[in-house]
Amino acid sequence: MRTIGVAKGLAAGVLASLTAIATADANDDKTITGSNCYPYIEGTSGVWVRVAAGAYNLDQTDSVTVTCPILRDNTVNTTGLADVELQVAVSSGSMTCTAGAYDASGFGAIKTVAKTTTSTGNSKLDWGAAVNKSVSIGTYAVDCTVPPFGQIYSLRYSEF
Repeated sequence: MRTIGVAKGLAAGVLASLTAIATADANDDKTITGSNCYPYIEGTSGVWVRVAAGAYNLDQTDSVTVTCPILRDNTVNTTGLADVELQVAVSSGSMTCTAGAYDASGFGAIKTVAKTTTSTGNSKLDWGAAVNKSVSIGTYAVDCTVPPFGQIYSLRYSEF
């Protein structure tokens, strides 16, 4: 009898461990540098410079609009992103960014959520799980209007 009880206890422990591992791996966390962001149309406004540590608008007067594509591993997911965070810096003015899920063409918006920071210095735009809808074979991106001397350091995201 005692052997059966020990076996049941071990089985329950193994099952709990496997469940914890599966839950921990349920989201696909990634962080990419801001150098992956690029202007909508190269050379139209701002001076967008990409380096290993991020990307910067070095223009003294003009903002630049950029897009930061998000790599999608789970192409059949329809529940969107579990988390989206963008590390930025603004020296003056504001930076507005929109995280979104789009159809396969990349243009039809499924769900978009905008965030703005007016804080000078380093800050984080955090969408959490607000982009909670997507379509199979669709795309994700974060689009930003970066003010003069604004910076994008990194983009962290997690797909369901």
